[in-house]
Amino acid sequence: MDEFLRNGQSLLETAEAAARSAQPATQTAILIRQDGSIHTVSSSDWPLESLAAEHGARMAYRVSHGHGKARVEGRSGCRSFLLETETPLACARHLLGGFIAPPACVRMPLA
Repeated sequence: MDEFLRNGQSLLETAEAAARSAQPATQTAILIRQDGSIHTVSSSDWPLESLAAEHGARMAYRVSHGHGKARVEGRSGCRSFLLETETPLACARHLLGGFIAPPACVRMPLA
């Protein structure tokens, strides 16, 4: 596996961990420039190709998580990919038709 795909896999693992920890939803672009330096851009709605061109990046990734999902979009020249995963809880909701019972309340009698 090459650097472009390895970076995407690592970024997805990090986004998955953030999604599982119930952190607020975020979206960040990560740009790797020609010299290897890293530049981040938060909440940009620019296409990755445009961001890469604007900042002189050879690889560009958009990482997002929230609502039970983690997602990484990658772009490097003519190559691109999209990786997406769901947290176990979100996956269970799909399998159970959207219904997950809340934890049962336990009442203790007052002495």
